[in-house]
Amino acid sequence: MHVNVKTSDKMNDNISVTLNDLTIGYKNKQGTRVVAEHLTASIHQGCLTCLLGENGVGKSTLLKTLSAFQPQLGGSICIQGRELGQYTERELARTIGIVLTEKPDVQQMTAMELVEMGRAPYTGFWGRLNDDDRRACEEAMALIGIGHLKNRMIETLSDGERQKVMIAKTLAQQTPIIYLDEPTAFLDYPSKVDILLLLSRISREAQKTVFLSTHDLELALQMADEIWLMTHANGIQIGTPQKLAQNGALSAFVERSPEIAFETETLSVRVGR
Repeated sequence: MHVNVKTSDKMNDNISVTLNDLTIGYKNKQGTRVVAEHLTASIHQGCLTCLLGENGVGKSTLLKTLSAFQPQLGGSICIQGRELGQYTERELARTIGIVLTEKPDVQQMTAMELVEMGRAPYTGFWGRLNDDDRRACEEAMALIGIGHLKNRMIETLSDGERQKVMIAKTLAQQTPIIYLDEPTAFLDYPSKVDILLLLSRISREAQKTVFLSTHDLELALQMADEIWLMTHANGIQIGTPQKLAQNGALSAFVERSPEIAFETETLSVRVGR
């Protein structure tokens, strides 16, 4: 998979994450499976960047590789000008926050206790929270609008509520870079909008790097500063929603069925009958 990169000049001075000839995939008993290769691109600070793509194209693999959850197979990843492999675990935990689609495997823990785990990179050996740590957790839950859930046990929460708790945990971690894999997957439509608006606001006001994968195409096109469009045929195409609409990349991605049409001017999808 090769890369077609289109970024605006305005973003060039705010590069936070750099991929250089990156190969991603995984190793198993049968050998090495390459998911995508020759990825050269940049993610920018102060922007909401949304990763769109076909099922099975490697979006989750890319996010896990960028966060060092699994090793890269080739090439390099630089985080704030430093090779990813040069970071210690503690340094990474203070630099990158990540929300994955997997449910947290925890029991007998309240929502607040789970959010407080986001402060682990800053606490001492015994993991005791100070007033600043507790304030960060309270503020994160308030931002997501789940303060009323703080005393609920995790196993009693719905999938959507649990997802919001995981996002709050990452916000409490207070990292300059945030990766999210399908953060709106289990949410109702108003909650999807609220979360994406919040992430957009955080990226701009706090100058954070926010990079997320999503299947919510139309919401992403309305809210993202930049889109990474990942397909088997064309690799990754990068640009603003308007640029990817104008060059036909979004139409090619959406119109894989004769019943679906992409409206370039309004960045919307029309389904025929």
